[in-house]
Amino acid sequence: MTTIREAAVEVRTKRRKRSPAHPIAAVLFVDGLIHLCWATGLTWPAGDARSLSLALLGIDVPFSPALLLTLAATLWAGAAVVLVRARRERAGLIGHLAQACPWP
Repeated sequence: MTTIREAAVEVRTKRRKRSPAHPIAAVLFVDGLIHLCWATGLTWPAGDARSLSLALLGIDVPFSPALLLTLAATLWAGAAVVLVRARRERAGLIGHLAQACPWP
């Protein structure tokens, strides 16, 4: 039988374990926001779309809104998957469905 003191120590120990899920999801979410800004025509941090393309990708690629919105949505979905998979024991139906999907 576990005493109250042992249970309290176990709870504190579990709280100290930090998952990298939140920082990873935050980076993916912010990257999605940057892609959303680029979809509106903003070329930050470059002066124009061509120099932005050359700086980021090394080749001249058009930044079409459809492509950028798709990338933003994909990044946000990735952030959501990271968070759901990190909470798999407390995720409920959505978490169990996400766990059943074939991605690693």
